[in-house]
Amino acid sequence: MSYVVQFWHPPVEWRHPGSMAEVLKMLDILGRRHTSEPRFRTLAQRLTARFPCISSPAADELDESELAWSDGPLDGRCDTAVYGIGVASNRLDEVLPFVCETAQQLGLSVFDDQDGCAHLANGVVISVDAGEQPRVFRSPPRGEALPDKDALLDRVATALGPRLQSQGFSVLRRDPRGQADRGYAELQWQQPTPIGWVRLLVVALDKRPGAVSLKVYVEALAEPVSRWRLNVFHGGRVPVDANPLTTAGMWTRRWMNDPAGLTGGTSGELVMHDLDQLDCGLAQLDAQIAERLTPMLAAFQSLQALAVALYPQRLDFSPWFNGLPAAADALVAAHLSQAPWTDALIAELEAQPVPELRQDKLAAAFLSSRDQALHAHTMACIAAIRSRPRPTGPRPPLRWGRR
Repeated sequence: MSYVVQFWHPPVEWRHPGSMAEVLKMLDILGRRHTSEPRFRTLAQRLTARFPCISSPAADELDESELAWSDGPLDGRCDTAVYGIGVASNRLDEVLPFVCETAQQLGLSVFDDQDGCAHLANGVVISVDAGEQPRVFRSPPRGEALPDKDALLDRVATALGPRLQSQGFSVLRRDPRGQADRGYAELQWQQPTPIGWVRLLVVALDKRPGAVSLKVYVEALAEPVSRWRLNVFHGGRVPVDANPLTTAGMWTRRWMNDPAGLTGGTSGELVMHDLDQLDCGLAQLDAQIAERLTPMLAAFQSLQALAVALYPQRLDFSPWFNGLPAAADALVAAHLSQAPWTDALIAELEAQPVPELRQDKLAAAFLSSRDQALHAHTMACIAAIRSRPRPTGPRPPLRWGRR
């Protein structure tokens, strides 16, 4: 019998899914996207180096019960963004863990339809039965030689500083050293952009003697979007001392892949238990900033690019998206850049129900009140867009894949 698993490389402009429904939506869309993914071929080479392809000469010397794959050739050739292989059911216990581990090392996500489970490239596992399962601290305490939070930030600055400086980042602030009354320290970089700024906040957490952790929060501001929203919020009379409205923010797990298998917790922090893992984690963070985060941050070079990033074919696929009530940034960016999907986005937002105000618990009531306020602001932005003529001038080009 055949046991089929599917692979995909998370598009940089899409966030990692947070539910099985989102996994299925992504697979459906990516399965219709014609592309060539070189990681599929690398995956096939690594898999067949350990378990020969059934169409290879090496497989001729094996008994049928020894074959790991149910079809072939297993060469990674595929003309869509989703690649599937068949695993022999009688060797599933041995082969499937190796398949998932090898895929993750390449930054690929894995969907196991038979088990109803998705192993995402960011280290999160999503199961039909158990829902989302973030990784937890897995290893026993063995980190006596790990640095404290201040020394850890020194190593972060050494590892990431050259790349960030080459991209125009400079240190904005750092926590004073030696604050022993808390278990974390922070280092923040800022990069100016043509439409605002981007900030990277690195948080070092001291969990010694068992581990140290690093997590990154990315925050960005598009000044034209902020000014437009503030004008709506204050009814056209913006106070001189009004704080700008940041446009986007996300924690590590929304953008970073985890090829080394080091992430844990709800925000996707890197968890390192010894100096070898620390070196590996810093190298992974540097590589992921180059491969995944840097292309995302390019969206803040223009309003047109920002509008695309905030609405990548589906609103909830954007790594910057944090809920429908707070979708005003995507809406205003689309409006100001004359994006052709602005009307469709307005229709999508208007179709959403008003968040209910729950009074059962104080925290729930606060969150619901905040959602209601954000929803009201989004509706006010829609009304303002409809009451004003759209900007004149050339329309931005329609990006590939947009219908």
